[in-house]
Amino acid sequence: MMNIQIGVNIKRFRQQKDITQEKFAEYMNVSAPAVSKWERGETLPDISMILPIASFFGVSTDELLGYDKAAVEMEIQKRIAKMDELWAKGKYKENEEVLLAALHDFPNDFRILVTYMHHLVGGRTAESSQEKILSHAEELLAGCRRILDECTTNGLRFEAAHIMAIVYKAQGEIDKAIACFDDFPSWWSSKEQHIEQLFPHGTEEWLERINVNIVTLGCGALQKYFRTLWLSDKTFEEKDRLSELLAEQIKTFCAEAGYESTKSILGSIYHEGGKYSNMEKRYDTAAKYYEKYLECSADSAASATWLKNAPFFTELRKTEAFQAVLAKY
Repeated sequence: MMNIQIGVNIKRFRQQKDITQEKFAEYMNVSAPAVSKWERGETLPDISMILPIASFFGVSTDELLGYDKAAVEMEIQKRIAKMDELWAKGKYKENEEVLLAALHDFPNDFRILVTYMHHLVGGRTAESSQEKILSHAEELLAGCRRILDECTTNGLRFEAAHIMAIVYKAQGEIDKAIACFDDFPSWWSSKEQHIEQLFPHGTEEWLERINVNIVTLGCGALQKYFRTLWLSDKTFEEKDRLSELLAEQIKTFCAEAGYESTKSILGSIYHEGGKYSNMEKRYDTAAKYYEKYLECSADSAASATWLKNAPFFTELRKTEAFQAVLAKY
């Protein structure tokens, strides 16, 4: 949280001007003891004095108050990083404490406000707690409208519109919920698609961008496919067989085509297989999938930390098969 440094700054600016407390007090039409108390931090000038004092020293009010934008931004980034770290480790209570403290200290930072609203919603999907959403509906809608009215960062505006849609859906107003996405870009109007089109087809830059898009779209499509597969009425053994079959076919195709980004795409298959195997308490199969998932992960240490701490894997972590997987990382 920002500390008010006005007393320290008054003393510093006064000394730079080489004037006494008595002379400065005379200029400000206050007593010398009052100036002395300001500089010792015992009292603060009346708010009506801030602009005249800043004007006298030839500084901005921000400088006088000791407001350092770079330092504030650094502190916000530090808080956000801490929240990410706690979440990855499954320390959700500690994460909430850091989040609420950050919201208190930086109520005008829209990144923190969006994170707080996601916390109230309980997630990003229709499976979020409807009771929790409805109990906070007024606060959530007010926060969303504030961001949509005041924020100029499109990413945060889209997040706010998404949260607003979730609230309207919980309230049974599906038409209002869908309308929240009217200003969202389509798949084909995405940032990644437009960047790809900046470069002539066949050039090195174009190939680099299109490979990134293939991985992004491929992972997304496979996640959606395997969610429907694992939630289908097929037997568990059939789901497992189809997952392994597609993984092997992707490996073969990418190897023969010389495509180098296989791991990220395969990681999507293995993650979905591990998640749903764990949900169905098929722990040996879940361990098999998560071992392959970690082999594909761009940051296997961070992924392993998540697996070692997230509550979702509590029962899985008790099995010898999964303990053997985690022991490798």
